[in-house]
Amino acid sequence: MRTFLKILKFVLIFALAVSVSFVLGLTIGVLVKGGDVSFGVILSKIKGLSWEEVIGVPLVSVLSMLVGGALQIILHELGHLIGGLLSGYRFLSFQAMGIVLVNDGGKLRVKRFNMDGALGQCLMTPPDVPSDKMPVVVYNAGGVVMNVIATAICVTIMLCAKDLSPFAYIFFGVTALIGLYFIIVNGVPMCISGLPNDGYNMLKLRHNEKSREAFASVLRLCVLLSEGVRPRDIPLSIFQNPEEVDFSQPIQVNLLLGYASTLMDMGRYDESERIFLEIIEREKKIKIFVLESKCELSCLLMMRGETDEASSLIDEKELKMVKSMSGSMSSKQRYLFFRALHCEEDRKKAEEIYNTVDSRRNNYLIKGEVDMDLEMMRAQL
Repeated sequence: MRTFLKILKFVLIFALAVSVSFVLGLTIGVLVKGGDVSFGVILSKIKGLSWEEVIGVPLVSVLSMLVGGALQIILHELGHLIGGLLSGYRFLSFQAMGIVLVNDGGKLRVKRFNMDGALGQCLMTPPDVPSDKMPVVVYNAGGVVMNVIATAICVTIMLCAKDLSPFAYIFFGVTALIGLYFIIVNGVPMCISGLPNDGYNMLKLRHNEKSREAFASVLRLCVLLSEGVRPRDIPLSIFQNPEEVDFSQPIQVNLLLGYASTLMDMGRYDESERIFLEIIEREKKIKIFVLESKCELSCLLMMRGETDEASSLIDEKELKMVKSMSGSMSSKQRYLFFRALHCEEDRKKAEEIYNTVDSRRNNYLIKGEVDMDLEMMRAQL
């Protein structure tokens, strides 16, 4: 029954996508020719289509959504890369739709990495400048600027090109609309799927020196972890005073989360547990920070034998998110390992998770966490 419902859901979503793309393609065509876009006109256009057009218009519209969307994502992250390089940042990793290009000790490597809620991400090493001089605007705004340029080019081609085929109009029109969507969801300050967007980051960083300092520290922390440095070996001087975190500033909370993970790897469990609890209780906007804290706190509780409290921390929706992230994050595999061993009492399943992480240890993007996670799992076995 569950398999049937999944197939039915896929068919309905696909049919909806084709239908929307079909009407969208026709509407763009009518608009370009200067016609009326009323329901009657669109209906008459549908009745007057040949079989080739009936098949071609929705097909090209769907392909335009896929290709145009991928293009806008890549250009958005490329904008961050260019903005960062212009601001003195150094390249670390470039992610688009689960594929990551990583600077691994001076060599470029391709890996797979899926971050729930984010289709792309560009991480860079910040320049060595005082926090009050840390450039944050150009780096964060680069993605939106690139989407604006790409969208403007598409609109210009549609308006100025002569003898452009209807299918080309559809492609450039759909790509422009996707670009407009990207400009809004990335440029207007907001949190999407629990993650702050570029506009939100710029709003919070531009006039807050401590947040700019935290921003630089988080990026440096990402560099160390990606290079394989274990959290316990990271100098605590990279972290700000955990007692002075402003929870209205997401980047400060992000750094606090990294500090708690470092304490946990050092065996300072009581201190890390207190921080994870504080983030769960006080963080209201960034859901991913809360989920990270719940996973880590659950592991600490299970280490003490408090399995009932640990299992109740993560609901079904959050568990689904954890599983979707576990393919690329060893820390999420560790949580699933603890859950299997202590809550489900399935040692075989736990051993399979451990062996999976161990065999794939060189494939994880956040390499510094892998040794920590494997050591914690071995201790439980």
